[in-house]
Amino acid sequence: LRRLNKMVIDTIKSKKKDNSKEKRKTLSIGQKVVVEHRKTSGKVFIISDIRVTKATIKEQGGFASYEVPLSMIEPYCY
Repeated sequence: LRRLNKMVIDTIKSKKKDNSKEKRKTLSIGQKVVVEHRKTSGKVFIISDIRVTKATIKEQGGFASYEVPLSMIEPYCY
């Protein structure tokens, strides 16, 4: 049972890493993005740093910066 659980967890982790790698290819520093979260709806952010699974973003026209998982970031296209 433990071996099965470890295999399932390893599979889920590898899929998450693959998804973040694909997402990272589409994002670049200085790009305008939006975050899929109820607290940040309608706000536009600018990417200031991209790491393996997270990115640092700053609010456009503001001073706040956040570390956000790449899976929550979508390119701004309005």
